Amino acid sequence: MSFQLSIDTLNLNLVSEKSAQDLTQFHHDNWTSHLFPRDFKFFDDLIKKNKVYELREELSKRIVGVCYVDDAKEQCNAFDRREFGGLFVIKEYQGTGVAQALCSVALIHSFAFDQTQGRLISHIHENNKKPLKLFTKSLHFLKIGFEIVPYHIARKLKMDMGKKGLLVGNLYTFKFINFKKLSAWLNDFNHKNFELKSQHRHIKIKSELLALVDVQNSIDSLIELSKKTGNDDHVCKKCANIKRLDLMIVNSWIVRFLYKPASITQGFVKFLINFSQ
Repeated sequence: MSFQLSIDTLNLNLVSEKSAQDLTQFHHDNWTSHLFPRDFKFFDDLIKKNKVYELREELSKRIVGVCYVDDAKEQCNAFDRREFGGLFVIKEYQGTGVAQALCSVALIHSFAFDQTQGRLISHIHENNKKPLKLFTKSLHFLKIGFEIVPYHIARKLKMDMGKKGLLVGNLYTFKFINFKKLSAWLNDFNHKNFELKSQHRHIKIKSELLALVDVQNSIDSLIELSKKTGNDDHVCKKCANIKRLDLMIVNSWIVRFLYKPASITQGFVKFLINFSQ
């Protein structure tokens, strides 16, 4: 006896301005100690810039996945960069392939509309192993080092501080040449009518985003741009030196021990922290 699996239909689109509060609530409800906490203002600003992408169930309108591409600066503030982050897919859709679809469409769409120079990076908490296969195998990000959140900021975030008491984000970069691989994935996905099938699930993804851009020409121009300028690697020597001495100093166990409200040396410690920025 055979039976037909029901099709779950998801809509993949930019988050609308009226959904900023819904998105903030989704983030709070699904927050873990491996995710950087964000507030309404953060999401509202990004949404207005068309930087946040979501997956919603077509019938229930429930958000099931989200990610964003944020404009940022290198640590020296001399160069621009973009950061891909905030990725979260609810448990019942994890392992189905929807995360790869969400991320791939978000990256292609984001860069198709804005090809400004600056490398694309992503931070993954050092203890967060779940997204590694997706980022390195499916999205073709490459680990190049790590960055440490200064302790006076990290101590307020309630995030996993790791074994050494440091908030460490492993740093990954995306070579623009790999848009060719994302293009191949998109073409294959298109031939499958944007459907994900497994033994237990049948998911169809609808998206108006890719109909708005000439995807192949946009990808080709990004690849050519990276060949000419190497802009996906464009970063000053100070920022390339991931193990920055000043951050290691202010995040040392000595400073963490001294940084207590009752400590008579708190003023001096704050001076060290501000001096290191």
